[in-house]
Amino acid sequence: MIIDDDLVRIGSANLNNRSMGADSECDLAFEATTEAHRDFVRRLRRRLIGHFCGAAEEEVAENESRLLRFLDAYAVAGATKALQPIEVGQVSFRALNDFIQPIADPRIPLNLKRAANRMWTTRTLLGTAGLVLMLMALTLLWRYTPLRSYADIGFLSAIMS
Repeated sequence: MIIDDDLVRIGSANLNNRSMGADSECDLAFEATTEAHRDFVRRLRRRLIGHFCGAAEEEVAENESRLLRFLDAYAVAGATKALQPIEVGQVSFRALNDFIQPIADPRIPLNLKRAANRMWTTRTLLGTAGLVLMLMALTLLWRYTPLRSYADIGFLSAIMS
């Protein structure tokens, strides 16, 4: 995010309950305090726009006063990268609201202490033990029975012919 050539924020944090309550986030903020800093922010913004739209930083700088029209014309001219409009009709807002929103941004922050306390229930321990036993059984079967031959290239070639 670049704000008024004075502030740059680069990071993974989102302003939602999941991000603020459960995820590990890392952000870097840079505040321009001199004209040299503001020049750096402007160059960074132009390079980013150019990178994502397939234009050179110099082209973006020359056309900044009419940037959106320039980028639209640049995309039509056959650029390999371009901004693309999102058609509202393509998105089902009901599906977005009913299925994605509760996972992406739950209405209340996640209660990690409660989740950690419920993690090692009898059911979880039995399921984990069962999985370990099944993996051990498969390992023994692989080692001491002809099961291994099913992964042999010669055996597979003979079956396929």
